Amino acid sequence: MNLAPERNRLHLLLPLSAGGCALLILLFPQQASDGVRGAMQLCFDSLIPALFPFLILTRILLSSGAARILGIPLSPLCRLLHIRRTEAGCAVAIGFLGGFAAAGCSIDALYRDGKLTGRQAELLLCSCACEGPAFVIAAVGSGMLGSTEVGVLLFISLVLASLLSAIIIARFLPSDPSGPSLEKKEHTAPHGASIFVDAVSSSVDAMLRICGFVLFFGLLQGFLSVFSLPDSLSSLLLALLEVSTGCRTASALGGAPAVLLCTLSLSALGLSAFAQLRALISPEIRLWPLALSRLLHFPLTLGIFLLLSRFLPDTVSVFEPLGNPQAWFFPFRLPKEAAFFLFLFLAVFCSELAGSKALRKGKKKV
Repeated sequence: MNLAPERNRLHLLLPLSAGGCALLILLFPQQASDGVRGAMQLCFDSLIPALFPFLILTRILLSSGAARILGIPLSPLCRLLHIRRTEAGCAVAIGFLGGFAAAGCSIDALYRDGKLTGRQAELLLCSCACEGPAFVIAAVGSGMLGSTEVGVLLFISLVLASLLSAIIIARFLPSDPSGPSLEKKEHTAPHGASIFVDAVSSSVDAMLRICGFVLFFGLLQGFLSVFSLPDSLSSLLLALLEVSTGCRTASALGGAPAVLLCTLSLSALGLSAFAQLRALISPEIRLWPLALSRLLHFPLTLGIFLLLSRFLPDTVSVFEPLGNPQAWFFPFRLPKEAAFFLFLFLAVFCSELAGSKALRKGKKKV
């Protein structure tokens, strides 16, 4: 079978899409600027203050010996995926607490250190790539759907569905021969200063990549406002595009449609999340197992949520129409101004540090 014509079409698709996007920017500049402005506000108000400090702390934990101890409570769950490294349990906990971006960074760090094979990293990503409790409980549950209890049930359902779908996928996922060998990988224990500098540098790089994709998908969301789509269809498209905007738009529908589309958005993660993960993790770690697990994840999440909601009669009120959704927030975070300027300062610091290292290497070669 000749695959050359299909590859040529794929190579043409990207520049044609870019050209179409540029044309839309020229035709609808106000909608484009509104979408990017809203994405920048999201980065400034919530994403950087909530995620950036967490990325630094988790990278320090994984680079030190603390990950072996902190991963012990969740190591039995990892053994169900045939992963016996205790550090894997720490990565799962980080994913459950910090969300899919923190999970991707943590799993990639363990993979690069030779503590996970490619297949193990893929299964671990399936098991813990979800939104964190701060967003699901506080933002979606309390702020958008008007019920903290519903947020708690949603988060529990998402976690259980992630674990179950990963266990099912593990039975069919073939091995990846391109992954590094755990026995051949040699390790050198880094000292404290190096751990801190590397943690900050990698977190700044990850944060820049995440914000870049958030801005781009914010642009695409702005274009959706150009078309007069029904509210339900617009909410569905946004739910599949980006999770935070998808949940916020879905919550405006009220009642059962709001709960259903919020669950779909949280389960599917959205194209933006997959693009962020592709930028954050090594190319050898495949993303199609995670995408395949999402097909199981949504019905599992919805089924578990409906089952748990029967034991809490108060949650029935969330299926009734709700007024305007409240503004969502992330608790327990740095003030947005402090976190933003800390991020900029560390970005400049890491840039200067990388430049000085490259200069020293160049002098040694000369």
